[in-house]
Amino acid sequence: MVKESLVEHVSRRSLLMASVGIALLSFPTLAQGEVYEVGPRSFIKELTDESLSILNSKKLSKVEQEARFRQLYVRYFDDLLIARTIIGPPWREMSPPEKVEINGLVNEYVVKSLMAYLHRFRQAVIQIPYFVKDGSEYAVDCRAEIPSKNRYLNLLWLLRENGKSYKIHDVKVEGHSMMQHEQRDLRSKLTVRFLEKFRNAAEAVAKILGDKIVELNTLILKG
Repeated sequence: MVKESLVEHVSRRSLLMASVGIALLSFPTLAQGEVYEVGPRSFIKELTDESLSILNSKKLSKVEQEARFRQLYVRYFDDLLIARTIIGPPWREMSPPEKVEINGLVNEYVVKSLMAYLHRFRQAVIQIPYFVKDGSEYAVDCRAEIPSKNRYLNLLWLLRENGKSYKIHDVKVEGHSMMQHEQRDLRSKLTVRFLEKFRNAAEAVAKILGDKIVELNTLILKG
């Protein structure tokens, strides 16, 4: 089979998540946890089922698909924690209104990234064999496969308890954290020379995210 390396794909196209998507991947902090077969599995199954339903719908336009994905993202992901993680130290320098603006841009970027990449796996068969639990932390193993094209993708969804449900705070794609990947990418662009062009870090981050979103819009229209 041909393994699709999402991290390499993301790097080539400057995408995040590649988004929102499976061999067992290591999750060292949960190595001593217990293995379960129910619970968060259904949470991830609902997410993947709804995602594929949106992508395969012939009644929804691209704009409508994105609107649906935005709803899924807010419902299933800890969007504020993800934005704070990706932005890193500059987040602490931002005012509350700036954080709201940047969080909105990160949300848009993540949603478009998921759409751009997962479109390639819209015919995939999803397998979610089990998950591992350690306290309030969960790691849900997942595999997406398109047998006819010998294409597959391995994900490990990282969740935390959120009331009676859960929230996704990261996804390991072929063993690599997408949040860490995006954080490194952003930091590599926030050079001193680049920051000098803007009044503050929020404006600089907004410019970087805006450029990424424009690129993604082009990819989505082509898809």
